[in-house]
Amino acid sequence: DTAGIEVDRLDPRLEPGDSLAEPADTLEERRVIADFPRGAEPRWSNGVWEWDRDLIQRSAAVTLTDLLESVPGITPVRSGFYGSAESLSAFGSTAGRIEVILDGFALDPLDAGSYDLSRLELAQLNHVRVRRRGDGVRIEVETLAPFDRRPYSVVEAATGDLRTNVFRGIFMAPKFLVGPLALGVERMDTRGLFGREPASTFHGWLKWGIVGERSGLELEYRSGTIERTDLDGGTIDGTRKDWIVRARGTPADGLTTEAFFGVSSIEDG
Repeated sequence: DTAGIEVDRLDPRLEPGDSLAEPADTLEERRVIADFPRGAEPRWSNGVWEWDRDLIQRSAAVTLTDLLESVPGITPVRSGFYGSAESLSAFGSTAGRIEVILDGFALDPLDAGSYDLSRLELAQLNHVRVRRRGDGVRIEVETLAPFDRRPYSVVEAATGDLRTNVFRGIFMAPKFLVGPLALGVERMDTRGLFGREPASTFHGWLKWGIVGERSGLELEYRSGTIERTDLDGGTIDGTRKDWIVRARGTPADGLTTEAFFGVSSIEDG
């Protein structure tokens, strides 16, 4: 009894009910589909590092590469200033040793040995988990999803040296038509060092799903465009698009199944 009333326990007639108990939070979103455990605890001895949404927002990172360069043994590789192609090297490893998993779906680099991390915006990231091993690095990314029964939106804008401008916008709704909706954009524009490395990136994404008591289906569309100046002064522009379908269900207690299907395309000049 949070009221702290002295009650004679020997007389049941004098035992009142707790009328001051707080009502249940009607805004709490109940998960209906089981989540898989992430695995080893994040610490140096396990070779695992993690960032949640709060740590990502409080960091000075502009791109995912900035966030991951604090991991011992990982060397960031960028072909120029912001907006240029980015990757990582772990203990000197080269192409093919960096694996990027987006909400369970593996992002294939398609036209290079490693996935270009500049194409994965920070705006929609909710959790990042890095597993560093002797044979490479696995980057597991979880994106934002509606977490409340109320609509949610956020806008971020920043400007910096070398005429660098960043804009991020997110909107999420717990129910649109029959399921949750999340969409967002991120744009970065910079002139680079001495104005010789102008580059701009624009990313947009949309997720919509249908969630039931024991199963869920989600459709995600991602589109990103780049415009860069290479070392020879020529212009490189391109677009990458990803269509991803995710399904997860709990057909029986203690059993969870999931499936992924995706189509990715890239056109870089």
